[in-house]
Amino acid sequence: MDYNPGMRIGPMLCAPLAAVLCSDALAYPRPPHGTENIPKLMADSALVCKGEVVEAAEVTVVSDPRPPHRTATAILHVDRCFKGERTASEVVPVLFDNILPPGGGPYVVLRKGDYRLFFLKDPLVRTYVFEALLRLHDFSVLPAEQWLTAQPQPPPSLILPRDALFEMQGRLAGEISMIRDPATLPILLRLLRLPSPFARQAILQAVRAINSPRSAPSLLKMIDDPYADNAFAAMQALIELAGGGAIDWVPPLPVFRENPSYYAARCREWWEVEKKQAQ
Repeated sequence: MDYNPGMRIGPMLCAPLAAVLCSDALAYPRPPHGTENIPKLMADSALVCKGEVVEAAEVTVVSDPRPPHRTATAILHVDRCFKGERTASEVVPVLFDNILPPGGGPYVVLRKGDYRLFFLKDPLVRTYVFEALLRLHDFSVLPAEQWLTAQPQPPPSLILPRDALFEMQGRLAGEISMIRDPATLPILLRLLRLPSPFARQAILQAVRAINSPRSAPSLLKMIDDPYADNAFAAMQALIELAGGGAIDWVPPLPVFRENPSYYAARCREWWEVEKKQAQ
């Protein structure tokens, strides 16, 4: 199970990933009691604490046989920690599964009043660290693209403190959008493949501002981005690479949204002409 950052203990264990159910009411596969590999759980976890769930979203069952994992956040009150340090507020948000398939599965469920031993990982604290390093222009954190790819998608609207992780992901994307160092371009271009359209939008802002011809192949791919606003921004970036200026076939954004595939094709044709003229 993942921990965003701050818990009293019941007889059940919450594993680091969503492979163990932490609820007495629902019976999903989990190691038999007494067979859990405690040393490994301790080694793999950033924070090991006992605590009580003081707030948790309601659990719902949907028809989708494979609903997304870890889409809700429970608030835990810390009683005691056995590894790592609890926060000053003694509160820890923990991601869990509140959307379940009809047939069950290896999901982690938390309910208000649950009192458990939690073996937790630390994405929220990690996100704070990443943000701080980026503000200091330390771009060594950018290769963590696998971690960024694995982050859950945010809900339509955020409620704090429940959605603190998602709020921090947005702030992290904002810091990435401010990068202007050409040396980061190879990593930024790889990050344009992130699943979140809003993360891609932020990264594209940095790529566009760096304004390097090396970004052209990636921008040409991005004019087919399923999020039309990103495709439009990629087209504008290509125009800027070619020297900018007014082009008669380039529409305003509302018109582009109506037929993005048509304008993507026009942009490719135009780019090929521009490239030949530049040779």
